[in-house]
Order: sequence, then structure tokens, then C-alpha cells
Amino acid sequence: MSDAAIIGTPYGLTTDDADAPWNAAARPRFAWMMRTATTDGDTAVRQGAYEIAVTDDVTGRELWRSGRVASGEQSNVRYAGPALEPGRPYSWRVRVWDGDGTPTAFGGPARFAVGLVDDDWRASWIESSEALDAIAKWVPAREDNRGPHGFEPGRSDTGNVYWYARSGASAEAVAPPQDARAGSPIVRAIAYVCCAHDYELHVCGRRIGRGQNFDYPSESRYQAWDVTDAVTAAVSGTPGANDSGFPAIELLCRWYGGGQGRCPDTKPALLAHMIVWHADGARRDLGTDGSWLVAPGPYGGDVLRNGEGDFVETWDANRANPAKWHPAVVLGAHPCADFPHLTAELGHVTDIPTAPVSVTRLSDGTTVADFGRIITGRFSVDFPAGLAAAASGDPITLHVGYELDETGHVKTDAHDPANQASDLRFIVTPPADGQAFAYNAWDTLCFRYVTVPPLRDAAEQALPLAGDAIRARIAHAEVPADGRATLATSNPMLDRVFELMSHSALHCTTNQFMDTPTRERGQFLCDGFNISRATMVGWRERATTAKAIRQFLDSQTRWWSGRPEDSGKYNSVYPNVDLGRDIPDFTLMMPRWVREYYMQSGDLDLVREAMPYLERTADYPLRSVAQDGPLAGLVVELDGGGSSPKAPYYHGIIDWPKPGRFGYDADCAARTVINALAYRALDDVAWLAGTVGDGASASRRREQARALREAINAKLFDAHGRGLYMDGLKADGTPSDHESQHASSYALAFGIAPDDPSARAKLADHVASLGMKQGPMTADVLVKALCDAGRRDAAVRLLTNPDDYGWARIIRDYDATFTWEQWQYPTLGTGSSQSHGWGAAALQYVVERILGVEVTTPGAATVRIDPALDALDRIEGTVATQRGPVGVRWERGDEAGRGTLHVDLPANVTATIALPSGDVTVTGGAHDFMY
Repeated sequence: MSDAAIIGTPYGLTTDDADAPWNAAARPRFAWMMRTATTDGDTAVRQGAYEIAVTDDVTGRELWRSGRVASGEQSNVRYAGPALEPGRPYSWRVRVWDGDGTPTAFGGPARFAVGLVDDDWRASWIESSEALDAIAKWVPAREDNRGPHGFEPGRSDTGNVYWYARSGASAEAVAPPQDARAGSPIVRAIAYVCCAHDYELHVCGRRIGRGQNFDYPSESRYQAWDVTDAVTAAVSGTPGANDSGFPAIELLCRWYGGGQGRCPDTKPALLAHMIVWHADGARRDLGTDGSWLVAPGPYGGDVLRNGEGDFVETWDANRANPAKWHPAVVLGAHPCADFPHLTAELGHVTDIPTAPVSVTRLSDGTTVADFGRIITGRFSVDFPAGLAAAASGDPITLHVGYELDETGHVKTDAHDPANQASDLRFIVTPPADGQAFAYNAWDTLCFRYVTVPPLRDAAEQALPLAGDAIRARIAHAEVPADGRATLATSNPMLDRVFELMSHSALHCTTNQFMDTPTRERGQFLCDGFNISRATMVGWRERATTAKAIRQFLDSQTRWWSGRPEDSGKYNSVYPNVDLGRDIPDFTLMMPRWVREYYMQSGDLDLVREAMPYLERTADYPLRSVAQDGPLAGLVVELDGGGSSPKAPYYHGIIDWPKPGRFGYDADCAARTVINALAYRALDDVAWLAGTVGDGASASRRREQARALREAINAKLFDAHGRGLYMDGLKADGTPSDHESQHASSYALAFGIAPDDPSARAKLADHVASLGMKQGPMTADVLVKALCDAGRRDAAVRLLTNPDDYGWARIIRDYDATFTWEQWQYPTLGTGSSQSHGWGAAALQYVVERILGVEVTTPGAATVRIDPALDALDRIEGTVATQRGPVGVRWERGDEAGRGTLHVDLPANVTATIALPSGDVTVTGGAHDFMY
């Protein structure tokens, strides 16, 4: 046995896949990474055992130690000690033993707290009477009787309601009331907040961050914030405590009705609970109650479907009037009838300061700030003193936008195709005192440009903005600092396409996956499925995906469990204002989404949670399988997508928007794309059933998938003697005359195509010959199909060809910095988005099939390394897997194609390396292969 372990000290410790969550599960999941500490490439660098130690950070005493556990597991290791107190801070460390039995030093600590369950909240829901008066609205019953009638708020889009709330003079007497400055030092202060719909938190005068809750009341989510620094500063003498000496909390809240991405059944309400822990074990609590004060906020405006039409946000500094503070209305202690349940939301939306790459003052005095590419965020403008508008009371209209016109001005017309039918105005009323002031836009949108009109003083002289007056804060989901995948190849356009996808996916991931952060900001299932796969592989994102999956599971319970014919469906967008609404194709994507999440994360608990829902989803297409006649064995007219043939998603969406269908024959009772999706869903449920130990279901679903594949190949393949898949069969069994790229690419990508290599090669050649004949929604299927059929050269060409529809074309011809909703430039009235993350889904296959790093065992215990040596002369990149970064570097060395492949693996990861001479297997460390 050697003196030193061949594994480095564990690092990158996470709790429930988060760096430092203050609302972790009662029995959190621990994970860590390890580097190799040996240069001997022939040594198997494996973990043989681990030991975890958990400390109570209030007392500093060790609470639990696992002892040495013989296991190679390093992800999803459940805490197994005594019950943890909700809201109390803890930390944990871990050490491991290598395969020879030599231990490492302890890595860590990583800090966390267990979140609050419903009975742990020492706070009441409060609201503003003025806010309630502003939004009350009579709502008639829906024709389908799914929505009740009545006089209540939030049932449809109304207006924006902004209101302040701040802590009053009393702190809840968990301990006897006393000055919080007295006693032992503060160890940790944690604020727990839930607000419908979003809020900005300040503690002791310090801005902490932004949070949100767009869910149904019984599914509401809260955030947890570490506010220790702010509280410590206050109790050590810095101003910021309330009248009782307890640290003061202030929030600016917004409620804006039901809409895209927001449920219709909430009130403008707030729940907050701060816990302060002292080194002597003392605990102080402050919760929202009747002593809190509320006041109108400084913003207002109207909204129609999140900007599809009018969106005007108005800021009036004169509304922030101290005289308007009044006691809050108390709905009741949590849990209450209006908000019966809360769920912890791990992580936050970022708030990253960024500056424009250029600021231009045009000849008419207009200022244009260019942030270099489309970002998701909020902008700020510092206005100078002496504005004429301050004396006159005239508002100043600002705009954000996507494109410049020929004069250098930002295109601001909501009807301009560049602005996707969105009104991107922000209206500012300067303070009447004429002093300099800062305007901070509240709403989060996508934009590249910010424009400020000419400013003048009372003498009509120009008042220029300072060079740094325009700023922005980037908003996206928190991801690990070292989680970004990288790619550098011999093809510069491929590198640009990869960056386009990477940026777009991240910037469509905020507190949920967004259709687009500007127009339809709802979380569509397909958009989430596409974006999530890109962020999981491209950014090591986990929490947003797990949350989204659970939200769509909730949608099945809420809207698709009342009638047998609806069983197994999911909402096409959730949470959302339009109640129960499904798209068949989207429902059939759900099993694959859970499978992809499990492969990347290794989180089997979520699979177990999802299985009852997925089993119902597997039955959903089977109910539409024809039992006899010419369509026997095929899924026919799959129920959903609306109740009328006029509905654009009736029996399936195929691709969207409609130009992305490229002539797909939707006049088929048995559609090839729908049957292919049904096959994949059955196959995925079979695989997932096996992972949870349900052998009977796995066997049954495999047989159902086999039968459907057999029917597809017997009836939808080679009907015209060309060895291709057609779009489907008519109701009388007549084959469609159209053989779309969709039909054949789905068959190749999903493993449906015939096993005969020559038949598959013919299909692949045909698919490749068509170029790009699928929309951004499904283009990732096309990339996978080509790669899996041995045509990575064609996949690279598809990704990089600027003379055909695709990513390269929008980069070259339109300077695109974000993926689009469709390949075609938007036309007037379509509202098509130029900030649509679903077009980034192919990033998964660029990583797995071009860079060639694919996770092959859930949680990345094993990976396959197979870079596209047949398509590129140089490939280099890194992928942050669940167990750590995997690096690949290859460069062609001579005309014969020989070169050197360098692979870097984390400890405890086994890789199968695909070489021209055959596969080899290695474990951990750096490895070089010359051939």
C-alpha cells in the first residue's frame, strides 16, 4: 500500500446538487468530485470507500459521522444521521479511500440548511389592501366549466400591481423579546420568502436579490437567502435595524395576474420568515404579521400576455411616498386556505452586472447602448439633474430592442418583425425635485440594445448621459461556476454555433425554462425539454430541470386526472393562465426528459417519483392504436392538441412554427412522427422501469415498443419503393405521397429504422441530401440521426452551412447572437422570436457526438469518448459531468489522418475510448493515444 492516495482531496461538494442551499431536503443528497493524484495512466483510479461528517454550525459540534462506507458512489449519497432541524445551519465534509485503501484528507466544508415545511413557518401571509382593490375583477364562467365565475383577483390578465412591505416593530417571540444586538455573535441569518408573483429583498438596507413564485397556491415555491453579512453589519452598529432592534426587512413586490408562465389563481400576497442563529444556540425569528407595513410601489403599468401586444412599465418616483405606509392585511398564518402548501426552490436567478460594449450618441441626441449580443436581464439608466421633464411632469420613454435600423436607431415599433409583436417601452416619470436619479427597470426581458431619447434641461439645452450611465444585470438560473462545456475545433463556424447554443440555452433558463424571455415567457414542455438537455450538458445545470419535471408532473395531477380519456397527458405549458391545454407531441417527450435527467444526474429518487405518471403516459398512445383495418398496430389520431381539426396542434404539432414543417403531410390519420414519438416513449418507460426494479413493467413496455416498431416499419416505410419513411397513412390506408425529412430522421434517431446497415445508410444519405428541412424545434433530432447513422460529416455540414437554413445562416446573414424560433426571418404579424432557446437543443449532440463525450451510466460513472475524427481536423473541449470535468483534445497530425488523442478524466470515472483500432477502457487521470 502506498503512503499517499492516488485520489486527490474531494472538492466541489454539493448538497441536493446546489453549492450552499439553505432550503435543502430533510435528508439531503451529498455529492463530491475528485481529481487524480497520480501520473501513472495504467493505474485504476477508483474510490473504494467514503466517510461523511456533518457538523452543527450553531454549536460547532459534530452531529453525525457515517464511518467508512465501502462504496464507489460519490453522487446522491443520502444523509443518514439524526433528524436535522429545519432552518438550522449545518456543514459537511467528506474523505475517500482509493482502491488500495489509502485515505485522502477531508474535503469541504460545504454549508447548508434544511428548508421549512408548512408547519415550520412562524409567519403569516400578508397583502396590501390597495393592491387588492386595484386588481379585483369579475370573471365569467368558462364555456367548458373548468373555470368558476366570481369576483376574485388573478383569473386573467389585468394590470401590474407593485407594493412595498417592510417589517414592523415586533419580532415573533420564539425567544423573549430582546435587542438583537445583545448576546453572543451571529452564526447565520437566513431569510425564507414566498411572494406572488415576484419580489426584491432588502435586509438592513442592503439589496439581497430577486425571487419569484408563479405556481398555483398549493404548489407555491419559496426561496432561501443567506443574509448573514447584512444582519451582522446591522447588529454591530450599522444602521438598518427596526424599532425593536431586530434587523429590518423590506421588499418590493409585484403581482401581475395570470399570464404566460403564471397561474391564474393567486393573490398579491407575501410570506417572509427570517431566522437568526447565535453562537450560544439562541434563535431569533422575524415573520410577516399584522405589524408589517405596506405601501404602493414606484412602478405600474398594464400587461397583456407578457408583452404579446401592449406591455408598458411605468416608473413614477413621486409614488414612493412615506405617508402612504399603512398596516398590512393578514390572510392568516401559514399554511392558510389561500396558500395551503409551499415547496422549496433551490437556487436563485442570477443578478450579474454587465456593461454595454459600446454607447453611441446619434446626431439627434439619442443614446444607444449595445450589449454586444442579446441577453436576458434588466437595465438601469442614471439620469442627470436638471431634466426639463422633471419640471413639466412629462414622461421619458425608453426602449429596449433587438435590431438597429439604417440610421442607427433601435427598432422600437411593436409591430416590427424584429420585436416579435412585443411592446418594449419603459416609461419614466422623473422626480419633481429635478435631482439626478437612477431608473432600474423591474421587468426581465431579452434585449441587445437600450435606447434613451434626447434629454434637455429647462433652457432646452442638451443633457448628455455619462458614459457609464446605462448598465444591465444578467438574469439566468444559477449554475456551477465551473460547469460550462467548451469547444474549439478546426471549423470556426462550428465553434460559433456552439457558443450561440450555449448562450441561448442559459439565457432562456431563469426560474423556469422560457419559451422566450420577451414574448411568451411561459414554460412550454417542449421548450423545457430542449433547453434543459442543453443546460444539463452545457452548463451542468440540475435544479431547474428537476423543478420543471415536477411542475409538469403536477400538471398531470391538476388537469389530466379527472377523465380516463385524458390520463397520461401533461400541460403543454405550465404553470399558465390557460388552465388545461395539451400538445400530444410534448406529452410524449416527458419520459425521455426524465431519462436524460437521470443519466446526467444519477438522481434515482426523481425517477421513482415520476414513474406512476410515466406509466400513465405510456398508456396514452396505446389507447389510440388501431386494432384492425389498414392502420392496425399504429397510433391513429392521437387524442389531444385541441378539440377541433382547426386547432394548430390537433393530433400533434409535428414542428412549430408552421414553416418548420416544410410541407409535412398533416392530413394523415397515422402520422409517422407521432408513432415514432410513441415508440420512444414506450422504450424509455421500459428502460426507466428497469432502473427502479419493476421488471414486469419493463418487459411489458418493451414488448409494446417492439410491436409498434414492427408496425411502423411494415406500414410507414418504403411504401413507394424508395427505402424511405413517408409522412403517414390516410384514414383509408392510402400512403402519403410526401416523404419528409422529419419522418426518416425520427426513425433513425429513435432506433426505429431497419437493422439492415445498407437500409440505414440509404436513409442517412437521403436525410443528409435534404440539408435543413426541419425547424429549430426538431433540428436536434436531425443532428442525432445523422451522427448515429455514421454521417457525422453531414451533421457538421448541417451545423455550419450558411447557404441553407440553420444556425450558421442566421449568424452570417443576421448577426444572430441567440437562437431563433424559426429559421425564416420573421414576417409582419407572426410574432416569431429571435430569442428562442429551443433551437439550442442540438448542443447535446455536438457534445456527445462531435466532441464525443457521452455519459453512459447514470451520474457519469462511465462515459464514452468518441470525437468526430472523421469530420474535423482538430477537436478540443471539456464537459462538466456529475463526477467532474472530462477533457478531450485531438489534432490530425499528417495527411494519413494520424494524430494524438488526449483524454483527461476525473478520478472514479471509467471511459471507453473509441479508437480506429478498437475500443479501449481506462479509469481516471490523463491518457494519450497515438495512432
